[in-house]
Amino acid sequence: LAEKVAKNRLHAQDLAVCALASRNPEEMKEAAKVLEAAGGPAIHLQKLKKGLEKQASLVEATATAREQQEPLASAQMVRPRQPPREEEEQLLRRLREARFKEEDEFI
Repeated sequence: LAEKVAKNRLHAQDLAVCALASRNPEEMKEAAKVLEAAGGPAIHLQKLKKGLEKQASLVEATATAREQQEPLASAQMVRPRQPPREEEEQLLRRLREARFKEEDEFI
């Protein structure tokens, strides 16, 4: 009987460690159930519960961030009209010519 209890606890402990490493909420819940049924170790159960709380807060924070970004994303879809490439090149030429004139006048 003692061997069976020890094996169950070791199995539960292994599940808990794997679930914590994967950060998968479903695996963490399952590992917590197995860990409780096996009777410990309690420290792993605490870690699983903290991990689940962190996952829940992370999901909530992500959802909040997405809600806040939606208006921003839709605003980015409406972009001001960009000048055609030719107009940009003409503007650059004029700026260079103006700069050269200023340099010539300065000298």
